[in-house]
Amino acid sequence: MKKALLLSFAALSVLAACTRAEKTSPDVRTFGMIGNVEEVLYSLTNLSVDQDEEDPLLARDEVALRFDELGRVTLDDYGNVYEYDEDGNYTGLYSDYIKVTRDASGRLKSFDNTSIPEGDFDDFDVMDYCSVTYEYDATGRVTTETYAGWEWGTVTTYTYDGDKPWPSKITQKSYDEGYNENSDITFKYLEFDARGNWTKRQSTIVTESYEEGAEDEKESYTQERLETRSISYWSESDQK
Repeated sequence: MKKALLLSFAALSVLAACTRAEKTSPDVRTFGMIGNVEEVLYSLTNLSVDQDEEDPLLARDEVALRFDELGRVTLDDYGNVYEYDEDGNYTGLYSDYIKVTRDASGRLKSFDNTSIPEGDFDDFDVMDYCSVTYEYDATGRVTTETYAGWEWGTVTTYTYDGDKPWPSKITQKSYDEGYNENSDITFKYLEFDARGNWTKRQSTIVTESYEEGAEDEKESYTQERLETRSISYWSESDQK
């Protein structure tokens, strides 16, 4: 589904200048990457399942992220599509109801389509409602990401080692119509491409879940997953 972007001329200039000078735009950095990234294909395998009983493959080569030649996000990891005119303004479906904001440095601050009237569009479903806000550290890395859907949501906190753009740990607190999950996710990075972005990592997810009002009956479990990415770049020198 297409989303709107309200981008000032000043912020657009900052974004384009950063892309030319550093080859890592604010948007690319928001999503934990470096370089002139064009597209990311994502695969996910659950290493914890009994392969005789359940298919461990959860995703294969799904398009997870896209960016244009200026480094502006055109597809985010929630499936939101961004389109821009020559001035950096969004032109597309639902633009009268959707608001996306950036800060003075051109960094993505929030996306919100929850003003779309329910039932006014045949091709829009409540599952598509989405509000996301981002908070950053001094180097432009996301520290907190808050997502809210129809009756569900997640607050994600990122922890980094040194100046690395990818997290060493993620903490998530999620709710879904009275069902709650708190997860700590740690990563072991296994492979990187020539540009320095990770292409394979193993994640360990420790989760505690409970129903609202039944906090004394919490359940805990651990999962191991393998994540792989295939990354293409706008510049040939950035290809893996």
